[in-house]
Amino acid sequence: MANPTYVDCCRELWTGTTTSTITLSGTAVSGPPGAWRTFTGASVANGATVHVRIENQTVAEVMVAEYTYDSGAGTLTYVRLIESSTGSQVTFSAGTKHLGIVLPAEAANLIYDKQYTTTATAAGTTTLTVASTRSRLRSVEPTHLERKFFKATADKPASFKKALSASLPPNAP
Repeated sequence: MANPTYVDCCRELWTGTTTSTITLSGTAVSGPPGAWRTFTGASVANGATVHVRIENQTVAEVMVAEYTYDSGAGTLTYVRLIESSTGSQVTFSAGTKHLGIVLPAEAANLIYDKQYTTTATAAGTTTLTVASTRSRLRSVEPTHLERKFFKATADKPASFKKALSASLPPNAP
């Protein structure tokens, strides 16, 4: 699988029904001026792998799938299903659909409910094991703010870092 391309605010109108090869309309979803861009307007590269969410505006039909973008033909070619309202590739009902690039949960590399265990032995005879589950959603890669924090505090004394960390909410990433 190629590395997917993610761009902000890329959402088009689509009126087709089959999702194997999608011919893009080239019309951005309406909203405030500049709110939504087309694939062309978002400068999605030819041959890019993209994760696309398609949602019917009148019927409860939704699909998230991986596609390959062909800028010359203005098409998306189906690669694989990620999630859908039917559990399989959707053949949509007639009507207007919104189609846009998204970051699906599987691509976000999230860790949830990690188990932490601590074992201590008292006086060499008694072993006490404490286990807890910490419900926390966290990206495996450091976020932009975390990288900025690490860079800003790299040359600061430990007491500064401890005081700054103490000011963050308990479940802050």
